[in-house]
Amino acid sequence: MGTKDKNKNKSELTADMEKLRKRVGKLKRAADKNKKVETDLRARLALLEKLFDSVPGAIVLCNNEGVILRTNQEFGRVFGYTPDETAGRRVDDLIAPNENHDFAVSVTEGVVEGKKYSFEAERIHKNGTPIQVSCVALPIIVDESQVAVYANYRDIADRIKREEDLKIKTAYLDHLFNSAPFGIAMSNADHKLMRVNKGFTDIFGYPGEEVIGRHIDDLVAPVDLLAEAIRATEKAKKSAMP
Repeated sequence: MGTKDKNKNKSELTADMEKLRKRVGKLKRAADKNKKVETDLRARLALLEKLFDSVPGAIVLCNNEGVILRTNQEFGRVFGYTPDETAGRRVDDLIAPNENHDFAVSVTEGVVEGKKYSFEAERIHKNGTPIQVSCVALPIIVDESQVAVYANYRDIADRIKREEDLKIKTAYLDHLFNSAPFGIAMSNADHKLMRVNKGFTDIFGYPGEEVIGRHIDDLVAPVDLLAEAIRATEKAKKSAMP
């Protein structure tokens, strides 16, 4: 082989080595990029995992047939099931097995069709105890396709109890207000009447609906004592202020 051929082969080898070096560099950059993408995805997944278990409410993810894919820790606390006990079960069969079942199924079917729901209903604990819950159910859509059903349940038993207690207290106070053996009038900051009891109506002769919105002193104070009555009312207002 002549010197010319040797130089040619050497030049071709150098060129091939340079191409190979560039290709290796390109592959390395692609690998580094993929590694970064993988790291970012792992970080996002870890964040989503954290959010899934820290978001308030009992969360369940189902496929489009209503079969449970995953539940969070709060779901187990509210309904009593472990993740292993929920996997592969239909959520509506699991927590709405009674007369609420048909409605629960209709909600799941509606979400699969892209609808969103917010409602209150009864659901059942693993031990058979009824649970009053509020629920938000909505579709999970990826690339314009419905891929899963999301539902978030909140135990509202404490709220309902507070509302019932408030109703009882309100009814009791209403009874005291209306049955008091003397006249009672409630006015706003401008001394305009908001409410009067039967005793007030009996004493002054005004039907309750006629006095609402009128100044109390205009109704009950004689003309010659009106200015004095207004001063007394204003003084009473100031003394009642914290």
